[in-house]
Formats: sequence, structure tokens, C-alpha cells
Amino acid sequence: MNKPSTIYIDLAKNVFQVALFNQHGKLKSNQKMFQVKMVAFIAQYPASMIYMEACGSAHYWGRYFQNNKHHVHLLPAQIVRMYRAGNKNDANDALAIYEAAQRPDHKR
Repeated sequence: MNKPSTIYIDLAKNVFQVALFNQHGKLKSNQKMFQVKMVAFIAQYPASMIYMEACGSAHYWGRYFQNNKHHVHLLPAQIVRMYRAGNKNDANDALAIYEAAQRPDHKR
């Protein structure tokens, strides 16, 4: 699994929504995971780009993933909110993070 991947995470206290896209922008999975499973899942994809919505735990997870050789970007919540389609739920939030990250004016 050494192909470049991009991972979008909607953070929560116990259950995280993790969306995985391949290098061509095709959705590979969008599933709920507990913390232990999420860490093991992300460890399978070395040096991936990880996007998260900025929140209380985002800096902790950002440092954790950066220490494991990933590239982390945090997006402001008000930007992510603009790209959410449908009701507010974890799966839609992870896809909204993907949409917000694709916009050239939000990349850093």
C-alpha cells in the first residue's frame, strides 16, 4: 500500500469518520472507526496527506500524525461547513473536508 493516498478525518471523542481517496481523487472508503482501528488503518498508508477540520483535538492528532511522517493540514470549521451536502453527520462531514481541501483558495 505504498501508493500515495489522501485521508480525510472527521474527529470526535470515540468514533472517527475516516474517508480515504486514492491519488486520482476516487473515494476508496468512508467508514467509522474507533481510535485504535483508525491509528492502525492510517499506519498502512505511509507519508499520506491527512486533512482534518480544526477542532479541540485536531492539534493533538495533527502532531501525532506528523510524528509518524504524515503531512497534516487543518481546515477551519466555517470553511468545511460551506461544502457539506445533506444533513450534518460524520460521513457527510468527512466528504465536506474533502471538498473544502480541493478548493485552491483553501490550500496552504
